[in-house]
Amino acid sequence: MSNRAAVLIALKVLDTNDIHVVLTERAKEMRKHAGEVALPGGRYEPEDGSLLVTALREAHEERFITDDPRLPFSRLKNATSVQYCGEKGGETSFDNVLTTLRLFLSRFHLLVTPVVGVITQEFEPTLNPSEVASCFTVPLRTFLEAKTHTATDIIWNGYPYRSHTFMVNDYKIWGLTAEILITAAKVAYGEDRLEFEVLAPGQPSVDAALADDESLNGFRSRLQKL
Repeated sequence: MSNRAAVLIALKVLDTNDIHVVLTERAKEMRKHAGEVALPGGRYEPEDGSLLVTALREAHEERFITDDPRLPFSRLKNATSVQYCGEKGGETSFDNVLTTLRLFLSRFHLLVTPVVGVITQEFEPTLNPSEVASCFTVPLRTFLEAKTHTATDIIWNGYPYRSHTFMVNDYKIWGLTAEILITAAKVAYGEDRLEFEVLAPGQPSVDAALADDESLNGFRSRLQKL
């Protein structure tokens, strides 16, 4: 598991039924990815026990510097399964883990698992300034729309690869984060809503694996019930 990592796709469903995703801007003092927009997350540690715990632990470290049990992600030491997030009677605001998405390969050759869940209560994050400069939300549908999107085709690992960038309110969302959020948006809203081509000509496709993934079908159906 030394090359495994997890990120948290934390969704907020607004009164308008619009779905937003929570993103962070990494502190400029960080050794890696300084100043970049990212999903909360990081490398798996052996004491985590699961990639779900990795995603929640990293979100706690990045966005909260208190153990106040009223805050999301504050009680993680005993979190060993998806069921934990809904069994504590509202002690955490992050109480609906919907699914995990397919594996993604980072440019540092980490295998990254996105964990998808819904924040069901309002909260004001207390940021850890050593790791996070800011926290903000973006409509998930943004990652299907052409108006803020650009792409660059490169050769990566010997194959054509399309790197996606979205400029949203002066924030640059690109690379692996953009790729993960395109996939999440496709699952939530349907691939027919895409306004641009995701893959470069000749780029290997992972869509066949997505189509056969029952957990993703469950993700879409649960989102529709929120």
